[in-house]
Amino acid sequence: MTTLHDTEVDGVRCFWVDTGRPTLAARLAFRSGIADEDITESGWQHLIEHAALDRFPRGGTVDINGHVTLTDTAFDFHGDGADVGEHLARLTRWLAAPAFERLDHEIGVLRAEADVRGSSPLARALSWRYGARGPGLAAYAEPGLGRASQDELAERVGRVFTVGNAVLILDGPPPPDLRIELPAGDLRPLVEAVPVESPPAAYEEGSGIVVSGTVPREGPMFVGVEVLQRVLVERLRHEEGGAYAPWTNYERVDRETAVVTAGSDIRPELTAGIVDTTLGLLDELAAAGPREEWVTETVDRIVRGMRDPYAAIGVAMGAGMRYLHGREPETLDQMVERVRATTVAGLAEGFGQVRESVLLGAPPGTDAQRRLRMLQFPRTAPAASGRAFRSINWPADTSRLRLADHAIQVSDEQSAIEARYDDVVGLMVHEDGARTALRADGYSVTVDPRVWTDGHRAVDEIDSRVPAARHLPHPPLPGDAPQRAGLLGRWWPAVRRRLSSPRATYVGVLGLYLLFAVGFVGSMIKFGGGPTGIVVIALVWGAVAVHRALREGLADSS
Repeated sequence: MTTLHDTEVDGVRCFWVDTGRPTLAARLAFRSGIADEDITESGWQHLIEHAALDRFPRGGTVDINGHVTLTDTAFDFHGDGADVGEHLARLTRWLAAPAFERLDHEIGVLRAEADVRGSSPLARALSWRYGARGPGLAAYAEPGLGRASQDELAERVGRVFTVGNAVLILDGPPPPDLRIELPAGDLRPLVEAVPVESPPAAYEEGSGIVVSGTVPREGPMFVGVEVLQRVLVERLRHEEGGAYAPWTNYERVDRETAVVTAGSDIRPELTAGIVDTTLGLLDELAAAGPREEWVTETVDRIVRGMRDPYAAIGVAMGAGMRYLHGREPETLDQMVERVRATTVAGLAEGFGQVRESVLLGAPPGTDAQRRLRMLQFPRTAPAASGRAFRSINWPADTSRLRLADHAIQVSDEQSAIEARYDDVVGLMVHEDGARTALRADGYSVTVDPRVWTDGHRAVDEIDSRVPAARHLPHPPLPGDAPQRAGLLGRWWPAVRRRLSSPRATYVGVLGLYLLFAVGFVGSMIKFGGGPTGIVVIALVWGAVAVHRALREGLADSS
């Protein structure tokens, strides 16, 4: 029987279970994570976690790790009980008086980590739903790192890493001489996750098929995701033979809401029908729920894992994280009871909630737009005022960069994409001189001064319009530098475009007819006779007929 103990160590709430092991595993967690940052400070929590652990010797007798999730930051230690206690004391002494002697070094390490890690399908799904705020920040490569300073980081540490905002989790009794030295502070509430899109909808996803939807956090769908993975493996891998590794995820994004996400690689021969297959599966699960035997087997497997003596620390982990998230901690019996309460009907309701709030990432080559509204950059009418910049390849490229009073716009002849200055949450200041204005909804407008005539003046004006606190140092744009085409390359496409337009066709055909008429009349005169009245009337009538036909065709094409 695993007994959950609830106590305090120097004012820090502590949950522990006695596993009887000769070593001690400890986690000191704090209620602040990726979703608590904004884009201009994204990566600071991760940077603090790295800096805090940088002072411990590498390859010592204590296993050390740290991580930052959407909602929390945690430090893990495992080893001899006395050594773990000393490491916790050393960590908290640093958190009480942080110093960042190797700040540039740690920033470099994190940027290298971001390059290796890249963006995952799960992170992109969160970004499509939440934009460039809250959980959506998981999709960005921590662009706020370039703005981090020692003073601002120290202020963050003093505000977040406090007694009231921490929980200590152990798999054995607290060492008698354990000391936690943290400043006073209160538990920080979870930030509400606010969507920027209205589901159901779809977007293009290159990794395969991805579906996500929101459900109540306290509902049964933490079990449902396990059943869903089995459903996907059975259908896509064993029946269709078109996938290797379907996956699912259950992510708590705030106090009331969790996001269920699932996805899979897809073989090319299944691509055309994968949208119908995926939505059909969700519809089936929402209508009738999963197979009852699958639910029973999944529940039994989860409960068996909970009761495994080797996994007993999971009880303390669950209780500790519920406390950090403002919920009542649960004992093992309460955890098991909640899992056992899962029913087919309850999961059907949960899958219905996923279906109603679904965002579907579909690979290229599907017809997702036939089933769902496709998410794309909203377009607006081009501004009538503001400073305009032509492409360096005008007139072949007729697009315009316009810096209006309210926004940055890039437009063609019909419409524009824009980033309003009051909605720019971050301005990426690229090393090659380019600027990317990131909107709160995650869409962005990039201005490369090498693409526009007098582009450096445009960049200077953008820099002055966006507050300096939102400027984010960023690597160069990928790819080769844009090149200006030669004289023929710039003008010949424009001439061809003019010649192929309906108006040019109108003028050309009418001109050819008139040329024919003049030539015909001239020939009659040359060979001894002027045009008769009937011939003149016929030629005029023909000219009028050609004019009317071409004018109607021109009107139809406009």
